[in-house]
Amino acid sequence: MNLPEIRVTRDASVTLSALLCGVLLGCTPNIDDLVAAAVDEALAGRPVPGGEDGAPGAAGRNCWDLDADGENDPEEDLNGDGSFNALDCTGQSGPPGEDGADGEDGAPGSPGVACWDLNADGVAQLDAEDTNEDGVVDVFDCRGDTGPGGSSGEPGADFPAGSILVTDSATPPAGFAYTGLSLSEGGGWDARAALPQGLQTASAAAAMNDRVYVFGGYAGGGNNGFLNTVYEFNPGNNTWSPRAPMPTPRAESAAVALDGLIYVIGGYNGVSAALAVVEVYDPVADAWSAGTPLQTPRDYPAAAVLDGAIHVFGGWDGLAYSKTLEAYDPVAGTWSFKAPMSVARYGAGAAVLDGKLYALGGYSGASDERTVEVYDPGANTWTSRSWMHAPREGMGVVVSNGRIYVVGGFSDVGGVVRILDSVEEYDPIAELWTPSTPLRTPRANLASAATSEGLYICGGTDRFPGTTYLSRVEVFTPPTILYLHEKQ
Repeated sequence: MNLPEIRVTRDASVTLSALLCGVLLGCTPNIDDLVAAAVDEALAGRPVPGGEDGAPGAAGRNCWDLDADGENDPEEDLNGDGSFNALDCTGQSGPPGEDGADGEDGAPGSPGVACWDLNADGVAQLDAEDTNEDGVVDVFDCRGDTGPGGSSGEPGADFPAGSILVTDSATPPAGFAYTGLSLSEGGGWDARAALPQGLQTASAAAAMNDRVYVFGGYAGGGNNGFLNTVYEFNPGNNTWSPRAPMPTPRAESAAVALDGLIYVIGGYNGVSAALAVVEVYDPVADAWSAGTPLQTPRDYPAAAVLDGAIHVFGGWDGLAYSKTLEAYDPVAGTWSFKAPMSVARYGAGAAVLDGKLYALGGYSGASDERTVEVYDPGANTWTSRSWMHAPREGMGVVVSNGRIYVVGGFSDVGGVVRILDSVEEYDPIAELWTPSTPLRTPRANLASAATSEGLYICGGTDRFPGTTYLSRVEVFTPPTILYLHEKQ
């Protein structure tokens, strides 16, 4: 059978199956198939039109934005350069690398210090580091830090009533009362280098910065024997050194130290019956200046510093033995009279104790005095105190350990004159005078000054009548005072 020629082109409007159905088989093609075939043919090789754009995706995150908040936070500037960029981004950590090779050994350290090597010098020192004193320096000499203190023990038994307690203070402990009794231990006299001038008497002396200064005096030979010499004593090497001389030669003057200066007051020069002159010595500059004169001349007055003022009393005023007191104000530079004593005192002693001025002994014009008066600057009054055992003038005076000591001096009773070697000690609490260690030899018209070492006495005379003058210097170490207190 001859078949018809079938041409199939890209533009055919029917499918091959439709042709076969219609031509070869004589069947009627399905219209749906024909339509589908037509659509497939139409689309074949032609571009398919695109659909509509989809919705935008989520915004990307910067690699340094660790908390994904879209903000640049300070902690996200990982390299600390002040900018936020890819240099702040860090990827995931890679796997650990292999261990590196071992480094070389370091240099040897310093040798250790043995626990007993207190100064770390590597050398054993028996004197300092053998702490257990067994002759060997080893670990048994090592000590750890001191541990904490232990707890207090149980209180001891209390003193029964009437028990006596001995202390170095007149102030009784709680529960005790001072008995008024005391004991003295030790004390005594020692020699020191003699005065360079040689024999001299009736000098004045004062102490400053533990140095003793001796001013003027009398060496015999009439009016030419009055001295203007000044000597400084150094206890450290037991030597005397000359210093700038006084402008006015004199004896029987008084000397006191105040505010770094030494005031030499009054006296006698063989020409004037008594001097009102005051001269001021500066030990640092080794120089003299004129001071404000006394209101009344005074030969052999006594002087002391009380409440920052110089107090001068007694002496001979050229006409009579004096009982007046005048005080010098160093700020105003003026003298003023205060309440007079009850008795005149020439060559008396002066002491300051517990804010009061003591006037001790002296010659009244009739005889030497045993009496003691105490001046109260607040009340401007004098009151009597316990008398010394012996009348005295021209003696040395010192205050130590709350006691007053008077040393040597003349004792003129009814025209009979003795030179004393006795020393008396005054207890202001008990108001009692008791004997203390006497001088090695009797001495009067001596110069005295107190340092931390004790009472220095310089020169003087050991004979009356006569003209025997001394160059000897001695120092008195006051005894230790022990006080007895009774349990109440």
